[in-house]
Amino acid sequence: MQKSRRLLALSIVITIFLVFGITIYRGKNAPTITEAFAAEISMMPTKHDSAGVDLDTEFVLTAKSSLDLGFIENHLTVDPSIDFTVKKDDADPNKIRVLPKELLEPQKIYKFGISAEGTAPLNWAFQTKGDFKVVSTLPRDQATEVPLNTGIEISFSHLNYDKLPDFFDISPRVKGTFEIHKKTAVFVPKSLEPETIYTVTIKKGLPLSGSSQVLEKDYTFQFETCGEVTHDYNLNFYKNTHEFTTNEKPLFQFSYYNW
Repeated sequence: MQKSRRLLALSIVITIFLVFGITIYRGKNAPTITEAFAAEISMMPTKHDSAGVDLDTEFVLTAKSSLDLGFIENHLTVDPSIDFTVKKDDADPNKIRVLPKELLEPQKIYKFGISAEGTAPLNWAFQTKGDFKVVSTLPRDQATEVPLNTGIEISFSHLNYDKLPDFFDISPRVKGTFEIHKKTAVFVPKSLEPETIYTVTIKKGLPLSGSSQVLEKDYTFQFETCGEVTHDYNLNFYKNTHEFTTNEKPLFQFSYYNW
């Protein structure tokens, strides 16, 4: 009986040491993200251009050495959350493909991250494509009493609409210049006529540089300028009559203003 108890105690001790040893071994060999290793990892979509990421794209993680598939499965996050699978690239063992199970949503930023305890997280962000369109204009459509010195602003959903001057039309014709401020283009007229209705059209087919996307249909808006600006002047003397001696210099007090 005593021998059996000794064997049982010995078995328990051996089991404890085995569990402890395995835990230490796994901890030492668990994949981690060192600073040097993090600098080697990149992530890119497989389908993209200057307009953004295609909705049916996949993503590829690339490193200079082999990536652990299980580690990526357990530590890769996406915001907003999507369902995805990961698999080793068939042609390159240093690449892992991230496959969304459904189409991504248009005009949305997806943030990918890989983090592990005790290491700095890795982060990437990609914006999906949306329809290329005119978002707003200034003056707005059907605006009235528009100042004669106004600029005409067109705000787009995307950047890189370099060919705009070729697809811009204003009637009656007006000479002017274009200014580009990121997603907003400004046409600066040389002069606008008073009490005139102007029609502005951004023609369909306007392309995005570096992309296959174009403006799908004409965008037209109208505005009416204000009347001729006139100024009224008023000059008032403080007194209707003034008296001076022949030895005095005449002095008149008056007020002047215009509107």
